[in-house]
Amino acid sequence: LLSRAAQTHRLRGAPLNLSLTLGYLALAEQKLGHLEAAKAEMAESVALLQARPGAHSGTGPETRPETRAQVLAQVMNMRGQLQFAWGQPEDALESWKQSQKAYRTLDDSVGELGSQINQVQALRTLGFYRRAQSQLSEFQSTMAALPDSVTKAEGLRSLGNVLRTVGDLEGAQVALEQSLGMLEQLPEEQGKRAIASTLLSLGNTLQSQGNQQLEQFELSPSVCAVSNLPPTALPLYERAVDAYRKSEATALTPSTQLQSQLNRLSLEQMMGQPLQTSSVNAIATQLDNLGMGRSAIYQQIAFSRLLSCGSQSSSGNEFEPEPGETSDLAIQVLQHAQQQAQRLGDARAQSEVLGQLGRLYESQGQNGVAERQTKAAVKLADRAQALDIAYQWHWQLGRLYREQGKTEAAIAAYSQSVDALQTLRSDLVGVNVGLQFSFRRDIEPIYRELVSLLLKSDRNRRQPELLQSRLTQARDVIEALQLAELDNFFQDACSTAEPVLVDRITDQDDPTAAVFYPILLPDRLEVIVKLPGQSELQHFDTTIPADRVETVIQEFRRQLEEPYTARTVRTVAAEVYGWLVAPMEATLAQQGVKTLVFIMDGVLRNIPISALYTGDHYLIEDYAVAMSPGLQLLDPQPLQAVESKLLLGALTEARQGFIALPGVEQEVEEVSQVLPGDVTLVDEQFVESAIESALGNEPVSIVHLATHGQFSSQAEDTFILLYDEKLQLKELESVLKARNQSLSQSIELLVLSACETAAGDERATLGLAGVAVRAGARSTLASLWQVDDEQTSRLIRTFYRSLYQDGKAVRTKAEALRQAQLSLLQGEARYRHPRYWSAFVMLGNWL
Repeated sequence: LLSRAAQTHRLRGAPLNLSLTLGYLALAEQKLGHLEAAKAEMAESVALLQARPGAHSGTGPETRPETRAQVLAQVMNMRGQLQFAWGQPEDALESWKQSQKAYRTLDDSVGELGSQINQVQALRTLGFYRRAQSQLSEFQSTMAALPDSVTKAEGLRSLGNVLRTVGDLEGAQVALEQSLGMLEQLPEEQGKRAIASTLLSLGNTLQSQGNQQLEQFELSPSVCAVSNLPPTALPLYERAVDAYRKSEATALTPSTQLQSQLNRLSLEQMMGQPLQTSSVNAIATQLDNLGMGRSAIYQQIAFSRLLSCGSQSSSGNEFEPEPGETSDLAIQVLQHAQQQAQRLGDARAQSEVLGQLGRLYESQGQNGVAERQTKAAVKLADRAQALDIAYQWHWQLGRLYREQGKTEAAIAAYSQSVDALQTLRSDLVGVNVGLQFSFRRDIEPIYRELVSLLLKSDRNRRQPELLQSRLTQARDVIEALQLAELDNFFQDACSTAEPVLVDRITDQDDPTAAVFYPILLPDRLEVIVKLPGQSELQHFDTTIPADRVETVIQEFRRQLEEPYTARTVRTVAAEVYGWLVAPMEATLAQQGVKTLVFIMDGVLRNIPISALYTGDHYLIEDYAVAMSPGLQLLDPQPLQAVESKLLLGALTEARQGFIALPGVEQEVEEVSQVLPGDVTLVDEQFVESAIESALGNEPVSIVHLATHGQFSSQAEDTFILLYDEKLQLKELESVLKARNQSLSQSIELLVLSACETAAGDERATLGLAGVAVRAGARSTLASLWQVDDEQTSRLIRTFYRSLYQDGKAVRTKAEALRQAQLSLLQGEARYRHPRYWSAFVMLGNWL
């Protein structure tokens, strides 16, 4: 019908009607898999529009400017659809911008909205999540003013998809449920064509919420099956399965129906339900009917992953191929997808397919074939400038080289993977929700495996200069991992203003400080040490499995928090001392080191180093101790160099389910005596607006908050308790950075007493590091667990009295904390257990 209509318009000399008809014809040819015909017809359609008006014969309404704009808007929209299907999202984005511009000249707000929604889809595909979110925010008010329609519902669906991508799962669910409700209220013939896509997006969002629960339980959301699903995840997954089923049942396009089915089967497989032979046969048939396009290619990749998981049990109709048959079928599917990607000329899709082929061959132990496929995937990813997949294939190549004993080639491949991740910090590690929930499985191992290769290479022992280079690189890689962890924690890229390397501080500002970098690897614990004034790094290791380290550290932390474990806690503390400090004992004494700074890794962050035991005394008796969240600090200054102005906030009463802190009243009184005349906010005065006002109008250098608080591995569960609310991390950051331009200096010291790390959360100290970084404070003094407020008050007042005399700082903050801890350790016998004095740690600048 379209071909005949096009011929009629051609004979009549009606170029605009012909252009529009050719556009529709190109879409139909694309659906049939006639790629070359679709490209030719779309090219002719656009050429007709670009021709000089009047160049074609014909009269009537086609000559009106508004008619040309209408056809231009529609054709550019169709060209964008085709370019997007062909794997050309950059070109599609430009076509949809032209479509939007044409709709705007026509004052067609619905058409313009549709073009903007399409642009968001292209931006998401390109990985520009923040730009997509910003663009959605710009036209949300316009969208809200429009009457309910399919286009408006699709706008809400796009909003939900972008919010899911950037990690706002609750906001995504709200937008998608609004979209679904709107479509259900529209006449059936209007709403039906869009409702399945919204249900699919809602299922994806519910599944992401379930994945988030798995991550909190240290489980992987992307494996064939997860045993013992946490009770909080299961209902979310069940609701996701229900949404996928409804999407399958209502879908009017084969692509949406198949995507819903693939997502459902994958999720059910992860929940322990085996793949059925009937499902495999049905999907294979549907794939044959999909035609050409990037979505068809990605659905074949998803099918191959489903197949590679195989069956989970052996009862009845489960898919149970002969040995090797599953992999063979998965490979056949991928090879077919590769042929389609080549025909499209879609380098990104080709890379995805070849990389998955390489992964399949790797799992079979066919490393030579896997290496060839993966190298080809890397080249195509580079051609497509697709760093977000290139890092995966560099990692895969590194693993293959490592298995073949090609250490130097493996190091080079791993280094390229890490470099790609560093380039992608702002848009991949920070905001891609899929990687937020699989960070420990898909990102962290790349860094650790590279460090293991760097420090284990046989060439290091033969070439001392190479060893130094490798030690420096290993330290930098772990630093990059720690920044990526904070990015993942914040869900955006963390930045620091004018950071200074810790090395410079030890060489110039504090020649008595040594810096330790423990690195946890699967089979050993590596420690790199920077001594003051020395360019060469020191290095030692302990052969010990990572799970043994975690077990010991967990036991150490448990005994530290219990007051009746004095003898056993020293035994465990001595073991950890042997791992971290003992090999450097003599060297530290020879160098006159007085302060030890630890840039901790993983579970080691959960313990106070001051409580390590040498065999006859605690480490704090020899050294001041500090921790740093990384190699870089805000430009450090000794407190002696700044005027000390104190903001003191405190909560003594029981509020919001938290017990009263009667000892805080004495703490406030005694701290005020050391640094008098500054802003004090207690109980009902201790609210967000008052803190913000004080910081905005006074040159405050020390902020002391004596209140309940919690540090967690989840930013939303990290908070400080005010009189009337829990102040979460983002709000706390905003409050602490409330400064007039004339008061722009950083907070020199942030003190958080009565706070604690979340119980049962092994990565909770990420929350502490997060508070320290986001507060813009050079130093943070905080407690890892909550100590009786009488002991807290005593330690805090001794800290300030050690730090200040006559209102002026006379010691480093780390040394003042040491003196305060020693006052308890060497005082009354009942307070000598490290539970009472070691809970407080100094994070950041120790000067």
